[in-house]
Amino acid sequence: MAMRSSTRRDLFTAGAATALAGIAAASFAQPETLSAKRVAKRDTHSDARLIALCDAFTRTRAEIEKPLPDPLPEYGTAEDLRLEAEMDALVTREHEFLLEISRISANSAPGLLAKTRAVQQYLPTYVREYETDDESPEMRIVFSLLDDIAEHASILRDLTA
Repeated sequence: MAMRSSTRRDLFTAGAATALAGIAAASFAQPETLSAKRVAKRDTHSDARLIALCDAFTRTRAEIEKPLPDPLPEYGTAEDLRLEAEMDALVTREHEFLLEISRISANSAPGLLAKTRAVQQYLPTYVREYETDDESPEMRIVFSLLDDIAEHASILRDLTA
């Protein structure tokens, strides 16, 4: 009987699901109570700043995804220009968070989980709707997350054992 060969996608999907389950379990055991209103290190946790940035990113993303007024203001009116400026500011802030998050290595299961959730929040829509390159903030955080997972594979192995 011929066996189906595993693809990299199959292996990654199975491995990632196992790893993320372990990360999630660890995060419930060590809940973070950080406020990212001021994204600063307020805790001695090694990933406090990363987690706070991911929380701030999540709140910014939620603001971007809020429904627009119905009906929309007429194009070029003061209200239309205000809404456009508000959205531009939110998107700029979102990109700043993504870049900052991508510069910080996760050093713990809660940090990996926070970074993973940030990627999960925007990546499916981003890949579907935009052309991208490897220097975009949206892709840099993906590569950063993959680097973190590769670097901390032993942590993930211990969590899932």
